[in-house]
Amino acid sequence: MQENLANRELTPDEQRMATGHMPSLILKNSIPPFLSVVATSIYNIIDRFWVGRIEDVGPDALAGIGIALPLMNVIIAFSMLVGFGSAARISISLGERDVDRAEKILGNSLVLILIIAAFVSIFGTIYAEPLLRLAGATDNIMPFAYDYFTVIAFGSVFSFVAFAMSHPIRALGNAKYFAITQITGAVVNMIFTPIVIFSFGWGIAGVAWATIASQFIACILVFGYYLSEKSRLKLRRKNFKIDLKVVLAILSIGVAPFVMQSAGSAIMAFANNLLVEYGLRDLGNGDIAVSVMAVIFSLYIMAFSPVIGMNQGSQPIIGFNIGAKDYSRVRDALKWVLIYSFAIMSVMFVLVMIFAEQMIIMFNPDAELVAIGTPALRIVFSSSIAIGLLMPMVNFFTSIGRAKMSMFLSLLRQILLLLPLYNIMPLFFGVWGVFMAIPAADFIAMIIIPIFVVKEFRNLKVELTHH
Repeated sequence: MQENLANRELTPDEQRMATGHMPSLILKNSIPPFLSVVATSIYNIIDRFWVGRIEDVGPDALAGIGIALPLMNVIIAFSMLVGFGSAARISISLGERDVDRAEKILGNSLVLILIIAAFVSIFGTIYAEPLLRLAGATDNIMPFAYDYFTVIAFGSVFSFVAFAMSHPIRALGNAKYFAITQITGAVVNMIFTPIVIFSFGWGIAGVAWATIASQFIACILVFGYYLSEKSRLKLRRKNFKIDLKVVLAILSIGVAPFVMQSAGSAIMAFANNLLVEYGLRDLGNGDIAVSVMAVIFSLYIMAFSPVIGMNQGSQPIIGFNIGAKDYSRVRDALKWVLIYSFAIMSVMFVLVMIFAEQMIIMFNPDAELVAIGTPALRIVFSSSIAIGLLMPMVNFFTSIGRAKMSMFLSLLRQILLLLPLYNIMPLFFGVWGVFMAIPAADFIAMIIIPIFVVKEFRNLKVELTHH
């Protein structure tokens, strides 16, 4: 019998999302995903830290990872497609007290991500070289990028499953265990990476193998959760049969972060090509400009970890209360995420402006890398407070199931604003224009996106009045 009763007793986690004190609830829910995002950031930073110290090839090896990064982000995009979509749908279903549907979403998600993983792994392994050329790999960078990416593509099934199937755990309100899966993987990666590079002599390919091993461990932890008594939802064989309506429901929400991440990957590949072209013209070295962007991206993800964590932590709260039609709590959740994001990114902005040089040196002390990277880092982070406010606004539409609006707002910044600016600004500012285009797009988006958020809350207020 379907458990869809309005008077069903709420679990402690559901009760907390329905009635908990919002400021502390947001913080408590955000800490575990924040730690998991930090753990993911550590993957990038640890990889680049040790790769930058490979004798004689550090800067070129960093550029190799930078070139592979857009392709790796496509893997993450497909994981988001299923992971974020299923997590949001599960949150809404639990808010509607429909546990059977939530379990069906979970089972279909596993089958769907395995199908996608098989396709991407085969395609990425076979066509690695042309894909890397498309991403901007030069002859100097290609050996490093190829060695790294082919291993990542070959073992990506573990990355797919670990990422996609961990997010429903967060949707169930168990953000702590969700974080444990990510942090454990990061710790394994931290231990393995220097060993395989320097003790085994595997070089940059060893970095990729360490990442695959860490994701395998994360997979074991994820499945261990669903097989334990901790999980309210179970992986049942009957739910492995693909239901087209369920799949479309997952994809309808997951498509927004998927498109955003995929667009970001395409834009990043385009930027890498511009960096090679204008870097060669203005600096006499295009590869070093790609290396700088790879370092900046790692620092970018680390700096925004608290905001990303709050987006993930607030998603089940917003989704549950949308399902329960408690719109006042939805408004409060977004308000507090914006307040916290503003405070955090203000601090991050100051730190980067003061310690930019030291942050670049942390990856590699190469004089040219530091000389170019220090001002470039300050340029990119000049809009950090603005983007820290924009991210929760876009995430809000994903959390309430407004996938089309979320996708439009994501594309607004990535395609409608950033892509034209990438084409225009280097004409006036050379290689520096590539870095300047990023904050320019953020500031323009900050004028536009809040208008849609205000309009959405007016619509919710009208719906509440009708109910």
